Amino acid sequence: MDKNEYATKMKQLLTSDKTYVTVDKDPTSSFQTKNNSIVRRLQDLKLIDTRTAMKLRTYKAVCPKIYGQPKAHKAGLPLRPVVPCMTAPSYELSKFVGSILRKSLTSKYNIKDSFEFCQYVNNICLPTGHILVSFDVVSLFTSIPKDYFSFEGAYYIQKFGTAMGNPLSPIIADLVMEDILDEAISKTSCVIPFIKKYVDDLFLVLPPDKVQDVVNTFNEVNQNIQFTLEMEEGRRLPFLDMALIRQEDDTVKTEWYCKSIASGRFLNFHSGHPMHQKMNVAQNFVKRVMVFSTNLDLKRKREIVHRHLKANDYPKCLINRLINRAKHQTVNNNTAMDVQFLRLQVAIVALFSVCAAEVDK
Repeated sequence: MDKNEYATKMKQLLTSDKTYVTVDKDPTSSFQTKNNSIVRRLQDLKLIDTRTAMKLRTYKAVCPKIYGQPKAHKAGLPLRPVVPCMTAPSYELSKFVGSILRKSLTSKYNIKDSFEFCQYVNNICLPTGHILVSFDVVSLFTSIPKDYFSFEGAYYIQKFGTAMGNPLSPIIADLVMEDILDEAISKTSCVIPFIKKYVDDLFLVLPPDKVQDVVNTFNEVNQNIQFTLEMEEGRRLPFLDMALIRQEDDTVKTEWYCKSIASGRFLNFHSGHPMHQKMNVAQNFVKRVMVFSTNLDLKRKREIVHRHLKANDYPKCLINRLINRAKHQTVNNNTAMDVQFLRLQVAIVALFSVCAAEVDK
């Protein structure tokens, strides 16, 4: 995408009357005054101490600048609006409030990361006649709280929604999604036996004839937050960086997955970056392939790792060492679990023995 095409797409994005409106001057000073007034009020109420108040106040704020991040996996390369808010007057206050809200949020839907989801999904069994489904929210972040920014010298107020980059956006989006899920699930015409959420991606298990009814119910909760649907094909469903494979016995196995448009480029071994950065990239990739690919044997996992790392000029001896290290760590983890389980069995046997002895008396 060249500069002119990028500028045109950004201007088209910002012409949305529903979401953005231009303003005559830079509003940073006004927002800075409001931010400091709120901090002063919190300090007067003894809700924060002097040290915290000093951190939350700002006197050198600068209007954030928006940029568009191309969605390479979608046709036409649409742009995702991102606003780095580190220079905004309310950045520190937003982080402070976000940390408080995050501690108070308890979710029955959230998954922390791909590793947690991998462990979860490999231990479920689908009810007979159910399939794997995923929902994705269309522009979640631009459907929640307001923000402001500049682009090419013009200043904009976001009157509806917020771009990614505000410290409060993720936690507020999470709270909004929690409410939507609770309401939608209470209104669905069928029981949803399994449902998990990662930001705006949902994993569900549903009867095939109820899938459209469920997505329609979800879309009726809030007209500004709409869900798109993807169903399994050939018993396979991509979710996060895994392919979920429904087995014949309705259990689920997984494989490491990347989109067909992925370039396969990592941090090249011959690049000028520090060696520890290149090692971290390679180690993380090996770990993900080894952990996520429960549907593959070791030989196939090794082939995947070698193919991708060799394409980025990593030496064969280093690749083998990383694979062996990942295998060793897995064995150690399993051994620790086996020992713990064995100890639990011994304790149970001992308990039953004591109980039996008491009964005999």
